[in-house]
Amino acid sequence: MIAGGPSPGLGATAFRNVAVVPMDREVVLSDQTVIVESGRVSELGPAAQTPIPDEATVVEGTGLHLMPGLCDMHVHLVFRDTDPAHLVLYLAEGVTTVRSLSGDHRNVEWRDRVASGDLIGPTIFTSGPTITGPVDLTPPDGLPALPIAQIETVEQVVAEVHRQVDAGFDLLKVYDGLDPDVYLAAIREARSAGEYVTGHLLDGLALEDILAAGLNEIAHIDELNFRHWRGEPGDPGFKLDYAAIPETADILANHGVAVVSNLYADELMVDLIADTGAVLDRPEYRVVPTQMLDYWRTGGRQLGAFASQGPYRRELELPFFKALLAELGRKGVTVLTGTDTSFLMEGTVPAGIHREIELLVEAGFSNFAALAAATAQAASVVARMGGDHRFGTIARGNRGDLVLLDGNPLDDVAATRRRVGVMTQGRYRTQAELDRLVDELVASYPSRAPA
Repeated sequence: MIAGGPSPGLGATAFRNVAVVPMDREVVLSDQTVIVESGRVSELGPAAQTPIPDEATVVEGTGLHLMPGLCDMHVHLVFRDTDPAHLVLYLAEGVTTVRSLSGDHRNVEWRDRVASGDLIGPTIFTSGPTITGPVDLTPPDGLPALPIAQIETVEQVVAEVHRQVDAGFDLLKVYDGLDPDVYLAAIREARSAGEYVTGHLLDGLALEDILAAGLNEIAHIDELNFRHWRGEPGDPGFKLDYAAIPETADILANHGVAVVSNLYADELMVDLIADTGAVLDRPEYRVVPTQMLDYWRTGGRQLGAFASQGPYRRELELPFFKALLAELGRKGVTVLTGTDTSFLMEGTVPAGIHREIELLVEAGFSNFAALAAATAQAASVVARMGGDHRFGTIARGNRGDLVLLDGNPLDDVAATRRRVGVMTQGRYRTQAELDRLVDELVASYPSRAPA
């Protein structure tokens, strides 16, 4: 029985007498036994009627809730840290699936090593290098470069799309700076090759034209604010047009397009502009290497290009994004959670997934709908990507990606912060064990290692 001791190996694991939040419907199943074998849920049923294999390791769930692992559908793994040891930071937050949106061969290698059990981390889905135009994405000195493919012609982008498909990436990402014809050609070519496409919206192109070309997903909710600008920020009378929100939601719903909420990153920038030091002194930043913290403290955009935008972002943008997301939810648009964790987005860390879920609730989502954005909805998008989508709900045959909580998340989504343990890749680890792994990682950082 698990009671803060060593974690079991890859044999059968039984969660006994636990309340299950399956996330395939809004319900709590009381006094259940969930059995995981070979990394998959093999049994789910009332504890009194579900026998436990003699060889199973038993996790006592009395008074606890078991839900699917969380999914962060917008991260930048290599750009955040080139050492795959940092993947444990996601597991320690209950994140059992991530999607990296600017990848290279290292992402593919990490994806396959996690799948084989050779590397501790969440299940990974990854795009290839971001397809962009001649924009400057040079990182600060000493920080890793973002994997990008800078493209100028239609011929080049067609070749790049097929290179990425042949390299085995799970999806394609389009970005800013592309010529409109090249941008649309990238989307069309990827879709004709059966590849899922996410990315930014391109200024100067109508939303309808972009979606007609086949864009599957919008990578940030803030990509839609330009469609609602009336005037320019800073001009007298500038506003964000709320009246046009239903039309935008209808367009997205009619095209079956998914949207990553990314509210955490937007709120975080507001907080950084107001007081960078106060943000970076929060407890969750103890896991960040000193080099990254130093950059965020002294060279982040909140101290440069965005420094004067605090009132605009706080008073106009954030309320608008919440209103837009609420309407997307009402219209049945697929909304996903994503933190944008990377060097590129100042201050973002894996712990942000919990705030992302809370912000969806603040925007008007029910607790169940907000949690679904981080579980079942993510699985539905992976199905569209052509990947193994047997996760995101607790059901027989699904991956045993599970989080054991001290609290019912349907009553209070902040219960995702009160983790007792996390299971992924067929192995259950107590939160205490995960915290120890995080402590070991932090102790290994060069500037914090013992002299």
